[in-house]
Amino acid sequence: MTKNLLDMILGSNPNTMFVVPAYGRKLSMADWDAGKDFRMLLSDGFGPYLSNRDLNAMRANGINLLYFVDPETCKIAFQENFSGIHVYRTIIK
Repeated sequence: MTKNLLDMILGSNPNTMFVVPAYGRKLSMADWDAGKDFRMLLSDGFGPYLSNRDLNAMRANGINLLYFVDPETCKIAFQENFSGIHVYRTIIK
């Protein structure tokens, strides 16, 4: 069985999650900071809704790195690493 690229990426780092803005919104980190909904991006579609209010639950489940995918370009625009005490955000150009 051939894996697609997203399966290979996720398989190589199970602590990583890819997310997109929910309800057709454009990608905005201000929306994430405001606690608006995003959706988990899976290799076969979309997963559950989530927001920044779920960070503690994500940490408890071993997730510590989020990649924010721009649905218009299908490229990763931001990443947020919350593996330690602090949350670190990186803008990807």
